[in-house]
Amino acid sequence: MFWNYIKLLQRNFKRDKGFLVLNMLGLAVGIACAVLIMMWVMDELSYDRFNENTDQLYIVIFEPNSQSTPPPLGPTLKNDFPEIIEFTRVQTYGSQFQYKEKRLNIEDGMGVDPAFLKMFTVNFIRGNAETSLNDTSDIILTESTAKLIFGDEDPLGKFVKVDGESEFKVTGIIEDYPHNSQFKIDYITNFNLLEKRGRNFSEWFWNFHWTYVQTEKSISIDDLRKKIAKVVYDRKPEDKRTLTLRPIVEEHFAESPGLEATVYAFAIAAFVILIIACINFVNLSTARADKRGKEVGIRKTLGGSKKDLVTQFFGESLLITLIAVVIGVVIALLFLPVFNELSGKQFVSSNFLSTQNILGVLVITLIVGLMSGIYPAIFLSSYSPVKVMKGFFPGNRRGASFRKILMVFQFTMSVILIFSTIVIHNQVRYMKTKDLGFSRENIVVTNMGKRLREQYDSFKAEMLRNPRIQSMTVTNCAPYRFESNAGIGSVLWDGKKDQKFSMTFTTVDYDYLKTFGMQMKEGRFFSPEIETDVPDGFVINETAAHMMEMESPVGQKLKIWDEEGIIIGVVEDYNYESLHKTISPMAMRIASDWNDTICLKISPDDVQQTISLIRSRWLEVYPEYEFTYSFLDDMIYKRYAAEDRIADLFDYFMLLAIGISCMGLLGLSAYVAEKRKKEISIRKVLGASLSIITRGLMNEMLGWILLASIIGLPIAFYLMTGWLDGFAYRSSISFWYFLIASGIALITGVITTSYYTIRAVNTNPVDCLKNE
Repeated sequence: MFWNYIKLLQRNFKRDKGFLVLNMLGLAVGIACAVLIMMWVMDELSYDRFNENTDQLYIVIFEPNSQSTPPPLGPTLKNDFPEIIEFTRVQTYGSQFQYKEKRLNIEDGMGVDPAFLKMFTVNFIRGNAETSLNDTSDIILTESTAKLIFGDEDPLGKFVKVDGESEFKVTGIIEDYPHNSQFKIDYITNFNLLEKRGRNFSEWFWNFHWTYVQTEKSISIDDLRKKIAKVVYDRKPEDKRTLTLRPIVEEHFAESPGLEATVYAFAIAAFVILIIACINFVNLSTARADKRGKEVGIRKTLGGSKKDLVTQFFGESLLITLIAVVIGVVIALLFLPVFNELSGKQFVSSNFLSTQNILGVLVITLIVGLMSGIYPAIFLSSYSPVKVMKGFFPGNRRGASFRKILMVFQFTMSVILIFSTIVIHNQVRYMKTKDLGFSRENIVVTNMGKRLREQYDSFKAEMLRNPRIQSMTVTNCAPYRFESNAGIGSVLWDGKKDQKFSMTFTTVDYDYLKTFGMQMKEGRFFSPEIETDVPDGFVINETAAHMMEMESPVGQKLKIWDEEGIIIGVVEDYNYESLHKTISPMAMRIASDWNDTICLKISPDDVQQTISLIRSRWLEVYPEYEFTYSFLDDMIYKRYAAEDRIADLFDYFMLLAIGISCMGLLGLSAYVAEKRKKEISIRKVLGASLSIITRGLMNEMLGWILLASIIGLPIAFYLMTGWLDGFAYRSSISFWYFLIASGIALITGVITTSYYTIRAVNTNPVDCLKNE
């Protein structure tokens, strides 16, 4: 029986190659898209789940989402709460490494407590977790970093110079850390190195690192959250924030607002594209049912049961689906490099062979086979043999209505994707071009080492002698790189009531305002001519003045942590963080010891020559430390790399959805044109013009596409309004987006249906009517 079905499928394929190729190609493209998106979604959902202790690992945060914590917090939690068995503090930074004559900038370094190596799954190639971080001069390298620095030499026990000053001994080599982790690791040092360099680990006022804990198994995490809630408040009553624990598996989405919704949106998009491909199959199968009607009639007359027919037609659908799945996986493999570039992932062909992905493909095969085969099987097997043999197909009218419903659904999904793509692109463009309240063009940003800090004044004076360097400043954190903050209760002023807010605290120098082109709202900026500005002066932003409910802030006293002073000015608000966040209160102060970032405003002319000049002077002062830099506008653009990738991926989703929908529309157009050839011929003989006949044939299908726009656009508007709500600053949804989305759908519909329609209209009536 099985081989019988195979033979029947072969005969059908020979008789109607175009139909089967169109069906399989549509399914294959939909499946390829679904497989790639499935890999991306599963990868996003897998972050930090590879750790052996994943269910026991938490990050300690201040509610609602402040990750910076004071140094004594970790040891205190372990000592005071038996439910917590380990802790580690984490500080991230990048450094320049020197080995012999080789110098390399390594971006992703971490200072951790030794317990990190036991809490998290770190696989050692050389060395071990027990001894590799015993000393503050120990350093652990990943395998790729060790290869980069030492080449083929054995790195264990060798010394490297870091940032031109400190010597570190390589005590361990670990496997490259998995990409699906919140930690990006090139090297690891001992957290206590920070204390050796002057950080006060007993002070509860400073929040500058992350704290992670490992809990006992089978405890009530809610009870533990209640117990630790006031740990900081009990030791620093002015900080009224509440501590809580967040599972590390949630950290990936917590760090990227809107990412979780995007992941599930992609999963839905993959499912929608699969549905559109399945709809093509159903539509084309039912549309050509009359070609197989006599086959059904004869088989029923000869004793074939409905069950046998359902089995045959469903089996054919499943076999076509299986072939389409194989083709789809091949397409996915071919387009994997392109997908990696678009998504920012590093998938390889072996990823397809994982148990998870193989099961996923099998599930997709089964779902697609069921979705695409069950209706045609039931529809075709239900024909009455007597009526079919007389040329009457009772299900045609019902089938035609069903096809129209499915076509409307297809284009509804396509319209939603078109509209969504337009909105996403506009939001990304808005974020990249919005006036942030400061100058970001031609700003060169570089880190300053200890030696340059000591010679900064002479270095700056020499730089400013060159007319291409318009201004130069130094700060602890350039705009769009802020991480630290003063907690609720750490900000005090005369007349404070119940106001509770965090305040960003940054240190600057006298040329900060000039370099970034900010404007003062009230008062003045720091001046080297007024001695009391250091250390007594504060400049705050408009938001801080508003939230402190100060009508006239200038001259008012302000205390942040244990830093006290007088407000001398109010700067106009500017977006110093991502546009995902609203502008928060901020205070500036002159404090040269904290500054470690140099920002130079340069002329847009001869940029590379200006960079060369800066580099040459830099190496005169700091010969062992290679000059590295970034442009501020590039740093800002990188903040929206995720949104950029989303926009690019949605471009392809939209094109795929439209393309697959058009495949189905093309098949239906061919079917309609074929069915109505005689009608068209008779109308031409009776004098109907070609334009009237063409318009009549196309109007019906275009009417259904227009209906799809009417249904899909409100849905798309609702979905994208919710997506835009994830941004504190968002673009508006223009009326033109509705017209563009529906216009694209209609134009593609016209182009798709026109070929077969025009060909049918231009057919010689004699060829169609000669046998009548």
